[in-house]
Amino acid sequence: PYDARTALWCLVPDDKRGEVLLEASENVWGDLIDKMSDPELLQAMQPLDIDEQVYLLQHLPRNLTGRLLATLPAEKRARIRQIMRYADNSVGSIMEFEVITVRPEATLAAVQRYLRRLGKMPENTDKLFVTTRNKL
Repeated sequence: PYDARTALWCLVPDDKRGEVLLEASENVWGDLIDKMSDPELLQAMQPLDIDEQVYLLQHLPRNLTGRLLATLPAEKRARIRQIMRYADNSVGSIMEFEVITVRPEATLAAVQRYLRRLGKMPENTDKLFVTTRNKL
């Protein structure tokens, strides 16, 4: 019910609101999002992966999406727009954009040490691709 949902939403910590939105029904998003300012919505989306952020953005009203995109750094905004160009049911819409890059002169041993120090790698990282500076 609306009143119970509103009361529960107030109890959700700010850093968990994005995850809750992802799990909530699209039918209730409007009510939950209406209770948030643009900065609060941005803060809620911050801990989410880029594909989850795009998923939420695609379901927001167009004017809200534009305002949120305008507040993001240029590089992130470009990546999100790139993903949003793909149709929902296409491979491009589910691509993983989190990558780790290293300098071309780095040795495999140096990369291995770097990855171990990093601790956490992007999900589904199971391959290493060697490319040129132009990503060819």
